[in-house]
Parts: sequence; structure tokens; C-alpha cells
Amino acid sequence: MKITLIAPSPAKLHGSGVGIRILSACLKREGCDVRIIFLPRDTAGDMYEDKTLSEIAELVSGSELIGISLMTDDLDNVVRITQMLKENSSIPIVWGGIHPTIQPEECLDYADMVCIGEGEEALVELVRKMKDGQDFFNIQGMWFKDKGKIVKNELRPLIQDLDSIPFQDLDYENHYILSDRCIRKISEDLQQIALSKYYFTITSRGCPYRCTYCWNHTFSRMYPNQPFIRKRSADNVIKELMMVQSRFPFIETIHVADDSFFIRTEREIMDFAEKYKENIVLPLWVTGAHPLHPHKEKTINPRRCRLGGYTYGHTNGE
Repeated sequence: MKITLIAPSPAKLHGSGVGIRILSACLKREGCDVRIIFLPRDTAGDMYEDKTLSEIAELVSGSELIGISLMTDDLDNVVRITQMLKENSSIPIVWGGIHPTIQPEECLDYADMVCIGEGEEALVELVRKMKDGQDFFNIQGMWFKDKGKIVKNELRPLIQDLDSIPFQDLDYENHYILSDRCIRKISEDLQQIALSKYYFTITSRGCPYRCTYCWNHTFSRMYPNQPFIRKRSADNVIKELMMVQSRFPFIETIHVADDSFFIRTEREIMDFAEKYKENIVLPLWVTGAHPLHPHKEKTINPRRCRLGGYTYGHTNGE
């Protein structure tokens, strides 16, 4: 099954797209032919040119499903992309990401279906049922627009075993990126620009805090009776980073973009630190930390957590 995933982003010439790359990896594991289109912009308010929309229409030709991941500041652009695609084809379009999770009914004014919450399992089930010609309007974690009516399904349980999720899809042979006002096929040289000198990864999901400015405030209330904070094992993370370090020598820094990396226990931090220092030669940059969590036993004590080249920043909460 041929699928195109589209990742709008306000980050100029940056194709990190952790979420969309993981979704692509899940679909490829199912045997799907997946194409990713990264659409970075200089600032969040920039609108795509008509030329860019035409290039998108050409690239999605022949697809059997189009997926778009978006946040709220992507909405205006994604509406334009979706309307353009619907004018030129009948390919079903699914939206996912933070904005569709919080405003699914609004999004169904434009998309045929929306994924609410985590999408790895829901999207794979959707694709399986589409390939087999089965009814897919009952998939947990998805809402649909069917003959003018909205089909609302229950939320899908949160994924508890994060180690079961494949690593990001970094096989750039079928990836494209908006660069210099043209959508270009990513080459080895352009991959270096797309990934930048930082490799972004996420080693946990969830946050213990409910800051009203953060999407976690709403997301956590959607799953009141489930373990909300989940962590990948140190071995799983190190395996990913060793692969990246070997494959992309231009990467200069590992960037862990968790919501709250230091929710880990001191023992877990020590285990990760020792394995990181033994296997990874790159500096580590962690963003997403609450002031109560990164105390000295977890960060700077050289006798206990010996993690060279370590920095952290971007605190959440007060």
C-alpha cells in the first residue's frame, strides 16, 4: 500500500519530524511503501506558495492514503493543502497530532478522518483494514466523517511498552523536503541539512505536571485511569543512538526532547549515563526539565552519574 505522510513545521530547513518518522517506520514494518514530505517554514505564520501546493499534489499522486501531522500553528497551511488535494484527487486524508487530538470535530470539517492521541497502533490498524477491504469505522482512537455524519470511537489505550515501537525512519531515499522554495528529493547532502547537526529523539512520554499552557494538560485528562508516564529502556535508547552515530557522522549532538527527562529515578539516570558514556561519543543536550527533578545526584555528581558533555535546559512549570 502506497502512503504519503506530510510534516509541516515552522523550523527552517529542519526535517527532524520525530513523530512522523516513527509513524513511517511502523507502516514500513507492515510492508507499506511510504513517502514523507517535510515542509519547514521560516516562521509559524508563513504560508506556503501556490507552487509548493502544486508540487505536493504531484508527489502524492498514486497514494492510497495521505496522513498529515499538525499542531495548531500549522492549521491554516494544512487546511489549504487538504483543500487543494481534495480538489485534485479522491485519496482519503487522515489528520493526526496535537491539534486534531484536542479539536477533532473542527478537523473533520476538512479531513476524512482524524487520529486522536497516539497514532502508531491506530494508523497500522487502519492500513491493515484498508488493504483487506474491511470496515474501518470502528477503530479505537479514530474519528471519521461518513456521509455527513461524524463517527466517534473510544480512545485507544496508551502504548505502555515504548521499546516495541520502531526507531525513526531515516531512510531518506523516499523523503522530500521544502528547500529554497522547491520541494526536493532528499539526497545524502540534503539529509545533512534536513537533520541538521542535532539528532532529535524522545526517550519517554508523558509529564507529571499539568501546566495549563501545555498540551499535556488536556492529554493527561483524556487518560485518567492509565499510566501516563512511560519510559524507553536505556538499552533501547542506546541502540538507536549507536545506529545514528555510525550512520550519520555529521551529527554533532544528541538532543533528547522529552517533556520531562528527569522523572527517571537516580538509578535509571545512572544506568543510562554509564551506557551513554561507554557507547556514545557525542555531547548530550536534554530539553524538558522541571526544576524539582534535575538535582545534583542526577546530573553533575561525577562519582555517581558520569555523563560527559551533558547539558540541560528549557524548564517546564514554575
